[in-house]
Amino acid sequence: MRELALASGLAKATIYHYFQDKEEIFRQVLERDMRSVHEHIAAAVDKEENALPKLRAFVYTHFSLLHERRTTIMSVMREIGKNKELFRDVMCTHRNTHLAPLMNIIQQGIDEGVFRPMNVEYTTYSLFGMINALAVFPLFAQEASVTDSVADIGSDTNINAAAAEHILQLILGGIQMPLLG
Repeated sequence: MRELALASGLAKATIYHYFQDKEEIFRQVLERDMRSVHEHIAAAVDKEENALPKLRAFVYTHFSLLHERRTTIMSVMREIGKNKELFRDVMCTHRNTHLAPLMNIIQQGIDEGVFRPMNVEYTTYSLFGMINALAVFPLFAQEASVTDSVADIGSDTNINAAAAEHILQLILGGIQMPLLG
């Protein structure tokens, strides 16, 4: 708390007036950031009418937001080990709000006949996991001084777009070659 007080220019007593402890600050930062991500994604998705453009808007926006918030993400990832219960609680509290837009897009795509019938929940978790993994792994790779192309994914807007497009192609086309005959 002392470091936070020094960095913010506030007295520790002032910080304690608003926050019970460091864990409460961590919770508030997580919740604020999750609300912000949800608002940005909802705004991007709401501009589109059909499932496929909505999915594209979701993936690109989410990936872009993860890239923009990479410093916060790394701080959160470091704190998770110390605050597993708090992190789990926040994630469970916001899970439905955070995943609902993607679930709705997938269901809309099935209803439109653009996506094949599938388990919407599993597909949502799979796609969400791919987005997060491809956006977050390079942050750890950069921190560990990994120098291959994977470490560079998060460092450039064009590469972000390429990674987002890769995720879209993977989820839409899969990895199996079309069967002939």
